Amino acid sequence: VSAKDGRPVVAVGKYGKGRIVQVGYWDDGFTPYTRHGHYGTDEVRPYRYWETQYAFIARAVAWAAGKEPTTVLNVEKTAATDRETRVTLTAAGKPVLGPCLATVSLRGEEDRLLGTTAVWLTPSRTPEAKSVTLPAGCYGRNFVEVVLRINGLVADSACVSFERPRPARIRSIEGIDKEKVY
Repeated sequence: VSAKDGRPVVAVGKYGKGRIVQVGYWDDGFTPYTRHGHYGTDEVRPYRYWETQYAFIARAVAWAAGKEPTTVLNVEKTAATDRETRVTLTAAGKPVLGPCLATVSLRGEEDRLLGTTAVWLTPSRTPEAKSVTLPAGCYGRNFVEVVLRINGLVADSACVSFERPRPARIRSIEGIDKEKVY
């Protein structure tokens, strides 16, 4: 995986019989320092996805050790309309003992929680797709976050985004005599 400028961010390879994962990031800390510059402010916000970064490192180490998880969460598709957001999920892999619960949350680009729901999944080699419905997303970028828990412990997570186009707006009308507008 490469950054926009072509520098590698994540690289994988083999060395002898082993696997290698190399991750490139700034050398002044692992969790990014984020600024939220909307509406002319330079407000610093906490980075709410820090758990995702540590989960990524844990997965990379597990992959390099040849210990991939037995159950994998898949977000099959996301469909958004003006009325709702529909998300289809599966859990593929070996059947597990105990309940397997997927919590699905929808957030707008301002990080506002728009809705959340949960669905029980049964991991199998031929997974059954389950659909959940959430409220319509905000205009702009939206994020669907899914966390899969087995026996109450986080087993996998996923995040997908989609864009909801902003409606056309009239910003100004020129050349009209305001006295004759009714």
